[in-house]
Amino acid sequence: MCDNLANAGFSIGAAASFDEGRDSVVGCIAPHAILDAVRYVAERSNDTPLDAVFVACTSLKCAPVIAEAEAVIGIPVISSNSALAWDMARLANLDIGAAGKVALYS
Repeated sequence: MCDNLANAGFSIGAAASFDEGRDSVVGCIAPHAILDAVRYVAERSNDTPLDAVFVACTSLKCAPVIAEAEAVIGIPVISSNSALAWDMARLANLDIGAAGKVALYS
C-alpha cells in the first residue's frame, strides 16, 4: 500500500502494520490498540513532519478514537471508512454539520 501511495505522489513519513491478514481478527483489534498505533506512527516520523495519519483498513474500529488521536498527535487522522462516509455525504449534498466531526470534515 505504501508503494501505491508513493507512486501516486504521496510522501510516506512512517508506516506500521498489525501484520494480521484475517479480517475476522482485524475486526477484533481494540480501539485503544489503534490509538497506540497512531501514536507510534506519529512518534516514528520525527524526522519527517506528517500532514496526516491514514489508517487503511475497513475492518479496524477507528471511529471511537479518531478525535482523541487527532488531539494527541495534533494532525488529522483519516480512516478509509471515515473518508468514504464523508465523501458519500458530500456526493449526496448532505449538510451534516461540523459538531463532533474530526479534522478532515473542516
